Amino acid sequence: MGEPIRILHLISGLHVGGAETMVLQLVSETQGVTASHFVISMTDIGEIGERLQMMGVPVESLGMRRRTTDIRGMLRFNKWLSTHEFDVVHSWMYHANLLAGLLVRKPLVWAIHNTDLSLRFSGVLTVLTNLMCAILSHFCANQVVYCAESARVLHEKQGYDRRKGLVIPNGFDLDQFKPDTHARQRLLERLNLRDTPELRLVGHVGRFNPQKDYGNLVSAFSRVCHVDADAHLVLFGNQLEESNRWLTERIVAAGVGDRVHLMGRTEHIETLLPGLDVFVLSSAYGEAFPLALGEAMACGVACVSTDVGDARVMLSNAGKVVPPKDPVMLAEAILALLTQSPNEIQRQAEASRRKIMESYDIHAVIDAYLTLYHSLCIR
Repeated sequence: MGEPIRILHLISGLHVGGAETMVLQLVSETQGVTASHFVISMTDIGEIGERLQMMGVPVESLGMRRRTTDIRGMLRFNKWLSTHEFDVVHSWMYHANLLAGLLVRKPLVWAIHNTDLSLRFSGVLTVLTNLMCAILSHFCANQVVYCAESARVLHEKQGYDRRKGLVIPNGFDLDQFKPDTHARQRLLERLNLRDTPELRLVGHVGRFNPQKDYGNLVSAFSRVCHVDADAHLVLFGNQLEESNRWLTERIVAAGVGDRVHLMGRTEHIETLLPGLDVFVLSSAYGEAFPLALGEAMACGVACVSTDVGDARVMLSNAGKVVPPKDPVMLAEAILALLTQSPNEIQRQAEASRRKIMESYDIHAVIDAYLTLYHSLCIR
């Protein structure tokens, strides 16, 4: 075995998100074995950066300010490039792609994890940054890696170089996210609920963000409750807690205050996810490759998703897909899964996990990245 390939990752930030999680998985699986990684955050180090540091991975912050052009941060990055040796640069998300495109002269990979760039949902600076990247893609990046086919199609329509596009989806650790017969009891204990044959647990994982469309989810669940008196909704994620006034007001107004459980940020979600009867992704826009949906599928949970990003491709015949912003159809899809026979529930669980095993195993995804890095080094 030769020397590990030296890879510099430049990313906009290192708080929890799809691209950030992919960096963590890629680095943690290969550091010091087949690759030597160095990670630079344009802003702060965040939770993912701290976890990387705990593994002994070098992580630095440029300390750049968000939503503004920070010349000092650009100069710091340029100085760093001139004093360190590496073989490949992998930048993640628009602002990092632009910075790397302007300054890097080594083999360069861009990563894109977004599918909606309208001014209604994205800042003006982000939209402009993306347009600049579309132009630079023809001159700077050696490869543009999209986490979803829907993202590739969108960006190439916006002018990205079609010759350089490559889809490598996010991956899932099938030893971490897996069916667990004890998960339901753990979850019930956290919820302080007593198990009954009729009790049904519907769940969602995500940060509090307009993209996730919690208004749609709450509205759909209120309709579910009119039909199923034993359904409960469990919401996991940052700011999904009682102190969130916007969310609690809508839950109370929908008349489901005693049936919705706000769990907030939850560590080791994989120990609780398999305890759900149905997982719901209610997003309205912007998803490219929804990680939470794939994690639930890997855990063998029946899933409903709005038709965003590659959700339809991910689910295939293993779940239900409905239009965004349609609480009636979302409620009907949830109820269809809640009323399945035991045999159909088991079939659904097996189909969900099988789809992830066949198409999105993290080890296959990492192999695809390593193959790409090595191919760039020998050109």
